[in-house]
Amino acid sequence: MAIQEHTEEINNIDLTAAKCAIILTDNNRVANKITGSALNIVTTSKVVTGTLLQINTYIKDNSLEDYVQPLPSVE
Repeated sequence: MAIQEHTEEINNIDLTAAKCAIILTDNNRVANKITGSALNIVTTSKVVTGTLLQINTYIKDNSLEDYVQPLPSVE
C-alpha cells in the first residue's frame, strides 16, 4: 500500500484499521495522528495516509514539526 497525500479543498477519507494518518497544519506541523482505527476523516487540512512505518518515515523525511504524542515505533 502506497503512502497517499490528500490535498483537496475538503478531504473526506475513509480510514481502515490497517492504515494510519496524520493531519497537517498549513505550516506543515503535525496537528493530529490516527492509528489503526476504522473511521471517516473530513477536514480542510492536508492528510497523509499509509502504514505506520510509512507515516513515521514521511514525518522524518519531510522534517515535520511534531508536537503530538509519538506514534508507536515499528520494529
